[in-house]
Amino acid sequence: MLYTLIRVGLILAAGVLLSLAGLRSWLLWITAILVGAMVSFLLLRRQTAEFSQSLTSLTPRRTAGRQAAQDAAAEDALVDQAAESEGDRAPRVGAAESEGGRGNQGDGEEDSVNQDQKPRP
Repeated sequence: MLYTLIRVGLILAAGVLLSLAGLRSWLLWITAILVGAMVSFLLLRRQTAEFSQSLTSLTPRRTAGRQAAQDAAAEDALVDQAAESEGDRAPRVGAAESEGGRGNQGDGEEDSVNQDQKPRP
């Protein structure tokens, strides 16, 4: 927070100085931002390092939560895949009946086999 306030202060100070020098309008603020960035790069190395360190310390906590979510999603996908492959190995109930009835609708002999379980002579 302090680092950000110092940088904003440098930009405003540069803006005031450039305004006193005669610069006006949007060119004033673009130049002030560039001058403030250069000055902060040169003078605020220690604060930049501290700010960077504070951001880096937040990263492991955020990535740990993301990693757990990714691991859970991968595990769910493997479980679903295993369930599908188990389903392919097990005989499907009613599959033979529906296939026989659909494929041979016009064949009377096949229908009699399904109904009586004995072929007609």
